[in-house]
Amino acid sequence: MRLEYLRQVAAVGLVNAVDRYGPARGGAFLPFAMPTVVGEIKRHFRDRMWSVHVPRAAGQ
Repeated sequence: MRLEYLRQVAAVGLVNAVDRYGPARGGAFLPFAMPTVVGEIKRHFRDRMWSVHVPRAAGQ
């Protein structure tokens, strides 16, 4: 996997975090955004990279 492609996946997560963040809810943006970006990367690997697809509930 190319690093540039992984950056694009992370950028999608960042855009999603920006769309969902509301300063009125309180809290800083970075602690809100990090799980969203990391989640997007994990979702990418889970859905597109693994040859055996494990249901999400089974992986917890």
